[in-house]
Amino acid sequence: MVANIIKLNKAKKKVSKKALIIIGLLIIVLIGGALAYYFLVINKSGSNNSSQSNNQSNTSQSKTLTSDQVATLVDNTSQLIDNGDTETAEINLKDAVSGTSDNQQKFTLYNSLSDVYLSNKQYDEALSAVQSAIDSSPDSADSTTYSQMAEIYEAKGDIANAIKAYEQALAELDQNDDLQANRVIFYQEEITRLKGN
Repeated sequence: MVANIIKLNKAKKKVSKKALIIIGLLIIVLIGGALAYYFLVINKSGSNNSSQSNNQSNTSQSKTLTSDQVATLVDNTSQLIDNGDTETAEINLKDAVSGTSDNQQKFTLYNSLSDVYLSNKQYDEALSAVQSAIDSSPDSADSTTYSQMAEIYEAKGDIANAIKAYEQALAELDQNDDLQANRVIFYQEEITRLKGN
């Protein structure tokens, strides 16, 4: 009888620990959702309502987003693309680009915007977004940026510019770096494939 009571108490403790863990996870998800909602909906509309007064009184202040806000927006963009809601993704990214003066953030946001356009087969807009990313922060452009550009050119059917973009991607890599060896091989293979050799 005592053994059964002890087992029952242990089972209750396990259940209560699991319940606490589940409740804790739910709270985290709810807080995360609330923050995302705030930054993507409420904060956007609040900033639109007060933008005139802020522009008049704070014209010298620069606008930036936190790195967490940018990361969340990029993650949300990927999810929206996967769900087929590219219109919302485009609106959110354009608002974020206009809402920051930080060039590195603009670079990241424009690259995400090019993904939205590419998924919609809007190749000219996708190329324009990648070029805007490069223009906003030239030092941030790397092999991945030019590889993305090559992918867009190829999808558009512009093989000559796709090859040039892959060659630029290859030029951005340290070909003696073992960590980048796979990218070097990939870009070389893509160039060869596109040239038809």
